[in-house]
Parts: sequence; C-alpha cells; structure tokens
Amino acid sequence: MSEREADARFQLALVLLEAESTQEALEQLRLAVKADPDNWLIRKQMWAIEAPEAFYDGPVDYAWQKAQQKRE
Repeated sequence: MSEREADARFQLALVLLEAESTQEALEQLRLAVKADPDNWLIRKQMWAIEAPEAFYDGPVDYAWQKAQQKRE
C-alpha cells in the first residue's frame, strides 16, 4: 500500500462527504488508513466523523484518541 493510494482515497472521501455519503466516505478513510497507517490526519478525520463529540463538543478529547489508538 502507499501514501499515494491513501491520498487518493482521502480525496474521494472528501467528495463523498460533500455528497452526504458518510458511510461510503468512512469506508474510503478506513482503506486510506490501511494504505498509510502512519497518517494521523486521515485517521483523525475518520475518528471525527465516527465520534464528533470527541472533537467538537468542547475541548478535543485526547484521552479518547489515545484509547482509540490502543484499540486499533
């Protein structure tokens, strides 16, 4: 897998989000993380969609992010 593939999947996910195809966007983000597991930008975008309360309801919940990281 490669960074190039991850970037292409990330860009597709953005288009899908604009089209309100959230589940399809999440699937592309999951595949992007598999292609580039060290890409934290993609991973955090995926998490923000899956659990917006950990990102947008007050301060960013870094403890939640660390727990997600361990779970993965």
